[in-house]
Amino acid sequence: MSPQTTVTGQADARLRESLDAKGKLPCPVAWKVASEFDLTVRAVGDWANENGIRIGSCALGCFE
Repeated sequence: MSPQTTVTGQADARLRESLDAKGKLPCPVAWKVASEFDLTVRAVGDWANENGIRIGSCALGCFE
């Protein structure tokens, strides 16, 4: 089964509760949630863009 391409329900809630004090989603958390909920990392990035959320602390430069 291939990973999901849309963030919904519990994944959405987990991402929102994982925002830092500045409202950013740390990159390692984005990857972890994607893995936990069988989401593509792209889906998490799209979710962040759609919700006006920046992804920070990205060591690989995936989210810029």
